[in-house]
Amino acid sequence: MIIFLNICLTILGRNWAALYVVILLANFHFAWYAECHFRNSCAAAQSTRTTDNRDPLNPETCDVDNSRCGYDKHEISCVDSNKKCAKWALKGECAANPRYMNKNCPASCRKCRGIASDGAAEGRGEGFSASPHRSVPLRPSDLPGPTVFSSFGANYTIDLPAGRFIVAPGTVKRVNRKSRSSISSDFFVLPSLVERSNIDEVLTLLRNYASENAFDEDPDTVDGMPTYEIFLDNDTIRGKQAEKGGKPLDSDSRALLTRRPLREKLNKIIQPILNDKVTPFVRAQYPDICDGEKGRKCTPCYSLIRRYRHGERQSHAMHHDGHAIVTVVTSLADYGLEYLGGLYVSTGFSQKEYLSLNKGDSVAHQSTLLHGVQVLEKDEEPESTERWSWILWYKDSETCDDYSYEWFQECAEGGDAICQQLHATKATQIPGITDHQKAELVVKWNKLAASGGAGTSAVKLGYAYLKKLPSPLPFGM
Repeated sequence: MIIFLNICLTILGRNWAALYVVILLANFHFAWYAECHFRNSCAAAQSTRTTDNRDPLNPETCDVDNSRCGYDKHEISCVDSNKKCAKWALKGECAANPRYMNKNCPASCRKCRGIASDGAAEGRGEGFSASPHRSVPLRPSDLPGPTVFSSFGANYTIDLPAGRFIVAPGTVKRVNRKSRSSISSDFFVLPSLVERSNIDEVLTLLRNYASENAFDEDPDTVDGMPTYEIFLDNDTIRGKQAEKGGKPLDSDSRALLTRRPLREKLNKIIQPILNDKVTPFVRAQYPDICDGEKGRKCTPCYSLIRRYRHGERQSHAMHHDGHAIVTVVTSLADYGLEYLGGLYVSTGFSQKEYLSLNKGDSVAHQSTLLHGVQVLEKDEEPESTERWSWILWYKDSETCDDYSYEWFQECAEGGDAICQQLHATKATQIPGITDHQKAELVVKWNKLAASGGAGTSAVKLGYAYLKKLPSPLPFGM
């Protein structure tokens, strides 16, 4: 650019008006060239990456189609007086903030709106095909559908008292900022573990039950949504004092008595499944924690059936099952026919991958797996969307005593941020320690977890410093 100006000065001398026009044209052409050069370089860099590693939200994610950068000599694209316009347009600001962008960045919005995002989404096979000249707002139907988990390991078989069954192992990486080593959570899917005839019997009983008190609708402890569930086994039903207060309906002796016949019929169907399939699998799959000394073998201490339905609850927020050493979920509905979405697993960075569970498929996992439920409505007859699931929470005690203060200690001491976060919720139950020691342990493990990337622990610490949670920490930061 400097050499070009020197040549102009030599040729034009002191003809300042002509020189000014030349400089304006040079700047205009240079802006066009720089923008296109920037995008071409970026496109070249992007083309060397796998499509899954291209970030659609990054303004430097460019389309590899050079023709979109205005090679027609009569057309200059992506150039506005504000040099940031092109990047804003590529990030989707034309749709998000149309009044400002159409006024101040018309060229960028006309030519570059959403090019990067569209190209990246198409490259990942997500089915998003919005035009770069889109003139209507983005609609829900334009968004990609649910991502189904497919990265299973090699299948294997396991022999149980009821026969031989296939196991499909899956793994998701976990949050751990301090260590770049691969820390992950495993889960195991057993296709068709429960026979469809058994499921049909269970659903017939539930649907035909006349009482309006068939399902609990109290606020869920995870997200406060109505539960729409019925417990088949828990502390209250066994005549033991319930943890955390139990279920409101079952605390009423009349309601407890009213639902007893239904529970007896349901348990008559599912108890053989527990004895011959589910519990033997849990103990065999997790021998170190579930098949140890006498009295400490893993036992299903909580059994419940939950319903998700159009017009009712359709989600269960992302969470860890801190109250169970092992969880087993069995789908009582068919994926694609009765519902979409459903149970998903997550890394903690907002990614959700759904398990396309059909009727009778079961999945087992431990507490460290971050997961949730989001039932999505079917494309056809969305009002008939319905998902039922049978949930089992195991403890490492044949009498369902609570040893959860032991569950996460070893991996917490090993530096696992999620284990540290979970152990912080259990350390207060360690026998024989004082209230002061309990408070110190909660703070200690939440601090370690937060420094390792566990967001929930970071939030709890903030509340503790602000005295919104009881703690020995000083007010402030």
